Amino acid sequence: MSDGQGEALRLHEEEADWIEFRVDGPPVAQPRQRVRIVTPRHGKPFASNYLPASDPVHDYKTRVASAANNAYWGVEPLTGPVEVEILAVFGRPQCRVWKRKPMPRTRKIGKPDFDNVAKAVCDALTGVVWRDDAQITDAWIRKREASGDETPHTIVRVRTLTEQPHEETR
Repeated sequence: MSDGQGEALRLHEEEADWIEFRVDGPPVAQPRQRVRIVTPRHGKPFASNYLPASDPVHDYKTRVASAANNAYWGVEPLTGPVEVEILAVFGRPQCRVWKRKPMPRTRKIGKPDFDNVAKAVCDALTGVVWRDDAQITDAWIRKREASGDETPHTIVRVRTLTEQPHEETR
């Protein structure tokens, strides 16, 4: 599958095995949870983790789950080992927008961390595409800056792994 900008996700022999969908809008990273101390009327105080309801990751996870539901409608969540590919395309900074020079897609260096973007996507797909994100055995995550005419989006591809992995060397 090509994303229209000359950069393809990994090539595979059996494209039909993949569940693929696109999530429009800027990718959002999973933030660290906040902690508050809860003091019950009776008993000892304890720490409680939470994310503020206003955090943009909630909307992003809803969009990811909705796009996955549209692509994977009416099928039970996967139960075996799975492979996932995530291409997160972020908006281009205004300081790198030109009128006369080409603006190809480039690698995004800096925040947010790639693993936090993947965490938000994988958490959103739990119970929709797979039963638990612990089933992910192989993952490819890419962060890119959009080309000049491209809008921010995320492309996700998932497939079940049925074959045994080959012995890997270090």
